[in-house]
Amino acid sequence: MVLCQFISAYSDFREFFMKRQPFAEAAQDSIFIINRAGRFEYVNRFAARQLNRKPEDIIGTVHHTVFPPTVVEKQEKSIKRVFDSGKPFYAEGEVVLARGPVWLGTWLVPMKDDAGATRAVMGISRDMTALKRSEVKFRNLQLEYQTILDSVPAMIWYKDTKNNILHVNRAAAAAFGKSKNKIEGKNCRELFPDEAEEYHRDDMEVIMSGKPKLGIVEQMQIASGEKRWVQTDKVPYRDEKGDIVGVVLFVLDITERKRMEEHFLESHKMEAIGRLAGGIAHEFNNVLSGVMGSAYMIKKDLGAAHPSHADVDEIIALSKRAASVVSQLLAFGQRWQSPKAILNLNDLIERNKKMLADMIGESAQLDIKLAPGLPSVLANADNMEQALLNLCLNSRDAMQGVGRLSIATRSIAMRTSLVGDHSALPPGPYVLLEVADSGPGISPKDLPRIFEPFFSTKGPDKSRGLGLSIVYAIMKEHGGTVTVQCEPKTTFRLFLPVCVKEPSSDTVEDKAQGAQRGRQTILVADDEAVIRKMLVRILQPHNYALLVAKDGREAVEIFRANQDKVALVFLDVVMPEVDGIQACERIRTLRPDAKIVLMSGYATAVSEKAVRDHYGAFIAKPFTPEEILGKIREVLNA
Repeated sequence: MVLCQFISAYSDFREFFMKRQPFAEAAQDSIFIINRAGRFEYVNRFAARQLNRKPEDIIGTVHHTVFPPTVVEKQEKSIKRVFDSGKPFYAEGEVVLARGPVWLGTWLVPMKDDAGATRAVMGISRDMTALKRSEVKFRNLQLEYQTILDSVPAMIWYKDTKNNILHVNRAAAAAFGKSKNKIEGKNCRELFPDEAEEYHRDDMEVIMSGKPKLGIVEQMQIASGEKRWVQTDKVPYRDEKGDIVGVVLFVLDITERKRMEEHFLESHKMEAIGRLAGGIAHEFNNVLSGVMGSAYMIKKDLGAAHPSHADVDEIIALSKRAASVVSQLLAFGQRWQSPKAILNLNDLIERNKKMLADMIGESAQLDIKLAPGLPSVLANADNMEQALLNLCLNSRDAMQGVGRLSIATRSIAMRTSLVGDHSALPPGPYVLLEVADSGPGISPKDLPRIFEPFFSTKGPDKSRGLGLSIVYAIMKEHGGTVTVQCEPKTTFRLFLPVCVKEPSSDTVEDKAQGAQRGRQTILVADDEAVIRKMLVRILQPHNYALLVAKDGREAVEIFRANQDKVALVFLDVVMPEVDGIQACERIRTLRPDAKIVLMSGYATAVSEKAVRDHYGAFIAKPFTPEEILGKIREVLNA
């Protein structure tokens, strides 16, 4: 540029080139002079070679006879601009010469006379083809590099030693909620004033030690305000000499992985609690069987006119209430399969609408929105009513009897897996039941524990803490899940898979046919003495001959000695040494057509259907005299 200004100011340009022509001839740039008539007054050898001509063949000719039309058109405009303005002008672009396309950068400089008028224009052109190719290659490499960085799901950025962000990829920019040009070059203190110093201290450890820090698991707040779990790797950033000049950060969002891990841990915790619940249920049911059976016998002996008759009724009622709690524990423990049938949730809600309205009280409003044409599900109606009731009771208590309770149904088709609060569902068609209330919501500290049995914020005098745990257990046992959302209002969502085929008839419980008298021999085996005594007291008045065993081994021996006359065998499932299942198999070896009823107060891993298919009939403890007598007639008459 300085040379151009010097040439422009030199009045006698002919004298100028007479003195400096050797330099121009030695130059590796094309140098030429064009006057106002458009004729070449000078062309150096290098320029002539580019045109495959000699200098003397070009000097004196009009420039449009030398260059291709496409070049002439651009050149004329540029030269006219210099003549008109009297100022140098730089142009750059691709032109096609005899040797092919080249990229030229050209300075056009006015050459003035003593009066300051532009007499001619000097052009100095440099072949920039190699440079431009390098630039294109460099830009392509940059684009490829950026494309790779932006394609990586992790957030990537690097910073210098002064905490300035030098570069970010697309994922990082999206997390920061800013465009790249508003991030790159900025200091972290400006972008993240609250966290910058803490993170910079960590970065400086990497920079000073030269050792990477890998696998840092922490929470990161993104632009939306949501806190996400991330795993961060920090690696020293080195220049071409190998000196550490900053730090590179690779930040991977692991929120979903953390949720799955938490789900896995929660599932194991719930499973452990379920096993505990099952064990407790076993012990309670054995006790309750004795209490209820004895109470029924006392009631029968006393007669309706006895003053203590009402007290016995109270004992029986309380025993049934306790049995209900135990059955809920069993459901939570996920150790028992309830009988199921085709069920439409809309019908179930309609049947219970009045009861629900009465339950929440006149000061609360009940809104029900049922989706028309709702698909059916395969479910136990009693269990689903229990789940609905538990959720509505929970909402009523949360609203303290005043507010709005909303119940809605709809069908959804999930295209991806759904991770619930303690379980996961595969993609597919589901029926959704929503129960929402206008109460104050659930506190964040309580939210992780709401499905645990016996956990309650209402106090022991108001709640046993089993309601939501039962809902959870019922949904899991039905192949569904339950989720909870606390904002803008508390909403529980129950997901049940759509029933795609009719259930087989053996999923529906047969009803007991009532107590009848009989004269057959019955073998009873239970390790609890109170159960054996109760069964004897129930059955003897009905003319059944009884054989009693205290465990499975003794039951097999007694059956072996009396197999011709034993009409029915009652076996407790859980007994020491030889349990009910093993005893059943050994008895069937002795007599394949033996009729057997398994009984249990413990939620075994086998379902009632599996018991009936492989071993015989089943009756759950605790049971009433009518239930046990009805089961006997049902099996003997089968």
